[in-house]
Amino acid sequence: SITFGQFFGFCQGEQCIEIYKLTSSGLYEDITDKYPGRDEPYSGDFRKMPEEKFQLAKGFEAKIPGELLSQKERVIGMPDAGDWGGYYVEVSINGERQFWLIDKNQYYLPESLKPFASELGTLIGQLSN
Repeated sequence: SITFGQFFGFCQGEQCIEIYKLTSSGLYEDITDKYPGRDEPYSGDFRKMPEEKFQLAKGFEAKIPGELLSQKERVIGMPDAGDWGGYYVEVSINGERQFWLIDKNQYYLPESLKPFASELGTLIGQLSN
């Protein structure tokens, strides 16, 4: 499965933290809306979303770049440092969970991750509408 989403620290309302989990059988949205930490993977209370949202997200795991998967640092850029938010991405393979906090401000991202960050932002926008 992959878990992904966005977070904003200085924000109010349900839309400030949007975290989703995509599995082979469905798409789930977290209802706890906790700010992700840097020390451990996100744990939430995930509820199944409608089939049309699953169809939007289906196959997104194939778009995760190899460079991200081989990244040892959990924090990429300066996520949410200037109130611009961050992305959370977690990959679970055979029970082993790897996760990253990624800057939403592309100025602070390596060139190779910018297209992925853009696609991630677009997908989150589609899912949250």
